Amino acid sequence: MDAVGINFNLEKNLYNLSIEKLQDPTLPWWDKTVYYTNYFGSAVNLFFPIKELKEIWIKSFENDPYSTCQNFEIEYNRIEKIEYHENIPHVLHCLLMREKQFFTSHCNSIAEKYDSLLMVSLSQIDKVQKKNNDTRKLLTDIIEKTGKYPGRSTVGLNLETVAWSVIQSGDLAYISKYLPLLKDAVKSGDLHPRYLATTLDKIEILKGNSQIYGTQFKTIDGKEEVYPIRDMQQLNELRTGMGLGPFETSNSSLWNLMTEPNKSN
Repeated sequence: MDAVGINFNLEKNLYNLSIEKLQDPTLPWWDKTVYYTNYFGSAVNLFFPIKELKEIWIKSFENDPYSTCQNFEIEYNRIEKIEYHENIPHVLHCLLMREKQFFTSHCNSIAEKYDSLLMVSLSQIDKVQKKNNDTRKLLTDIIEKTGKYPGRSTVGLNLETVAWSVIQSGDLAYISKYLPLLKDAVKSGDLHPRYLATTLDKIEILKGNSQIYGTQFKTIDGKEEVYPIRDMQQLNELRTGMGLGPFETSNSSLWNLMTEPNKSN
């Protein structure tokens, strides 16, 4: 640990791992986001020249501008509320404050393209905790007017899942109607694929089939159980392809029950 409170060996390892992952041509954009964040953060703590730091940040911005800008908004809010010890300067704080205009100008460029009226409509829908026929009708009206899924390119990262949550609350016919729209949204980067995976699983459950990605659960006698899964051997590989983590990591207790003798699906 250095005098400024940075573990340089750890930062070097994080930096090298990030580069290795980002050079993987098979890595989809949604998995690259976290590695760009780590890439930039470790480069800051390793005192890279500001020119190189900006280049790294731009690459992150080009890969996923919405998550990149959200991360910096969170960081700005955090550092403005914390008083750092005068003998332990916070490197990232200094960098962000000095170059704030550079970062915010890029983020403002995408925020300016948001549909403010649409954001208001989705915000109102988002306040309804239990989606119903009224919210589904509102969403149908929005989609008929815009002709596409209201995702991150038009309403930002914070509201990208509102329309999905409404679609997900519907019956089989309603969900199936908008499934092509969700698939197009994922292809265009307007929606993270993990939400599409959840929808595809729900469709299978509503049809009386086994689910694919292991996202659907039920409560029986106060205990949570996972709906039957189609292929346990390929489960994690399929989940990875949709931006989901390993099932056993996300649901360790359920995984243990499922993999006990005579209890696997």
